[in-house]
Amino acid sequence: MPDDKKPSEQVTKDYKNLLKYGGIEKCDFWDMMDAIDSRNSRWEKFVDGLYKIKWKILNMWERLYCRFKFGYKPHIIKTGLSPAYYYDTDHRMLYGMMNLLVEFIEKEEPFEVVNWESDPEHSNAAKEMKAIYEWWGKYPELLKREETATSEWHEYHKKRKMPDFCNEEEERLLHVSGYLEEDRCKQEQDMLMRLIKIRQFLWT
Repeated sequence: MPDDKKPSEQVTKDYKNLLKYGGIEKCDFWDMMDAIDSRNSRWEKFVDGLYKIKWKILNMWERLYCRFKFGYKPHIIKTGLSPAYYYDTDHRMLYGMMNLLVEFIEKEEPFEVVNWESDPEHSNAAKEMKAIYEWWGKYPELLKREETATSEWHEYHKKRKMPDFCNEEEERLLHVSGYLEEDRCKQEQDMLMRLIKIRQFLWT
């Protein structure tokens, strides 16, 4: 290829020679194909670059839209906990999972659109959903009962003249408070496990 000619001009000339003489002896055929491949490769890289820019912009827009949009945000798990306090992971996990069940039942209304009597598995899943949902509705009562017992123990402990030693009544109050806390934790664990077992049925 002459030095004073650009690659594109030489390729065009060689291609015309190929058409004119009907053979490859009048032009450097393989150089022509290499030049064409090189141009195609550059074009493909350019197009790929445009696609990457396009998807980066779209992903950025989706993140901003989902983060700041108003209304229902299905990608966020709501716990219902107050943002003014710190909560450990086990506490947030309990509230997050239970509120997912509440949203599923109250917003998707599965008992209106799914035939839960189609087979024993669906029937059992429906019963479990209702049982866990009802238990979670009464959960504040468990907390209140436990807090009341703990407060009674604290009040009694403050009134005593010898707070370093527990008498029979104080031991009883302390035992009741500890028992209610242990019972609540067992119920939480049991309900979380039951919810996990029916996870595959939580869709409509």
